Amino acid sequence: MGRPCTCRGSRRRGVDAESITCSVNVLERVIPLIVRAGTVTSSTVSMSSVPEWVPGTSWLPRSRAAGLPVVVTVIVLRPCIIGRGTGGISTSRITIIGAGSHFTPGVLRDAMNSQTLSGSRITLMDLDLESLKLTTKLAKRMVQERNADLEIEATTDRKVALKSADSVITTILVGGLGVCKTDIDIPTKYGVYQTVGDTVGPGGLIRAFRTIPAMVEIAKDMGRICPDAWLFNYSNPLTCLSIAVRETTDVKMMGLCHGIRGTMKTIATFLGTTRDRMNYLAAGINHLTWILDMRISGKDCYPKLRDMLKAADLPGWPISSKLFRIFGYFPSPGDRHIAEFLPYFLTDRTEKGAKYGLKLREIDRMMEDKRERTKMLQAQADGSQPLGDLTAFSGEEVIRIIESIVDNRNAEFVVNIPNEGFVPNLPRGAIIETHALVGSHGMRGIHIGNMPDALAAITHYRIIQQELTTKAALEGDRLLSLQALLLDPMVGSVEDAESMLDELLRASSRYLPQFEDSALRRPSRRSEKPRKS
Repeated sequence: MGRPCTCRGSRRRGVDAESITCSVNVLERVIPLIVRAGTVTSSTVSMSSVPEWVPGTSWLPRSRAAGLPVVVTVIVLRPCIIGRGTGGISTSRITIIGAGSHFTPGVLRDAMNSQTLSGSRITLMDLDLESLKLTTKLAKRMVQERNADLEIEATTDRKVALKSADSVITTILVGGLGVCKTDIDIPTKYGVYQTVGDTVGPGGLIRAFRTIPAMVEIAKDMGRICPDAWLFNYSNPLTCLSIAVRETTDVKMMGLCHGIRGTMKTIATFLGTTRDRMNYLAAGINHLTWILDMRISGKDCYPKLRDMLKAADLPGWPISSKLFRIFGYFPSPGDRHIAEFLPYFLTDRTEKGAKYGLKLREIDRMMEDKRERTKMLQAQADGSQPLGDLTAFSGEEVIRIIESIVDNRNAEFVVNIPNEGFVPNLPRGAIIETHALVGSHGMRGIHIGNMPDALAAITHYRIIQQELTTKAALEGDRLLSLQALLLDPMVGSVEDAESMLDELLRASSRYLPQFEDSALRRPSRRSEKPRKS
């Protein structure tokens, strides 16, 4: 055994050194197994031939002449096991909190098509009784038509919903779309333009303030009622919520987002292939993740993508394409999110992003779309409209992750987890979006290595800003809130930030129990009107 792991936390593993002597053709089969068992952090290879890369394992050299003896000393780091359980989920009892959202039917469809989860109980929970009734009626019709072996329950009582749960899926929107309108409209008055407004920027900040108390309450209830359950969160701002739950509870949590899957599907189509033929390595933070390695059947496909995007953009992705040409790596999950992380694309000079084909988020249109979708779901629940293809995969990974825990598959997923040295030049313990193996043991993060300096700088800056946002939300501290807002490069001045913060706090005051009334009612220091857009 080597020296002990220095990762934070009480759940630790040591460092093992293994020496393997084999021919190259055997080595190519052995190395992936070693990588799956832990994380390759370094390798020493003695060979006389010119090295090249093992397909799909870009940091491991091999001999061109198969059959030559090769001695490889591999240092395998088995990092902190995050959320280690006692043998996985013993039964399948799944609770969905915020079940009235558009997200639920797809997850139910995936669960119905899972042999592993056959016989499961799914409890739907939502505070909106009418939405819950609709989702429950639709779910029961789906189960009946698919002849699925699932039991559907529903309740508006969170504590009842959590009883005996093994997995808890959260998809909540505190205050609904109505309050989200102020998240967009108020910053717009100060020249801060947002295409999504749910992660960073003033919209992401105030959404974190509203959502963190509710998420912490859910997690604390889990700690009391179902302490061994996993919390799978899809709510935004995902990074801030992950930080808050980690700081206040011992609940096992994974933050999940489908963004990277969508990006890889788009790139695969552009390259004339399919996503299942592609392997990739990615790291960053939620809604700004960088694809650091990309291969088709083991062959590096970045040179081909670079040639194709020299003079033209990936259709519909001009900002991502521009950043790729500058930094050399493709970002994810798309221009609407990425534009909000950087101060260059949503300005008056770009006509609020119109130069890049972007539009500010239109909450009124979203509310109308929601009404139309509700009508469609009602028709499907009543049986007057077909349910569609009940075998189609939703695109969300949560059911596959639960299967991997139940069956101990040790399958690989992109998740949001604490950085226990997986990306060494990002802060240890920061919530990052990267790869992990998931099984009954919990999550084992995969060592990615250092990000390029420029990408690490961008990511590190946002990590600090989101950690400060979370601290302000947990403590209800207006001064910390102002600091977090001023760290956003889209904010034009201290005076704008002070006035904007006051307006945002007042608009969401009924959802901010952690802030004192005096902080919410504090008059603005400036008397002049905000600058016009």
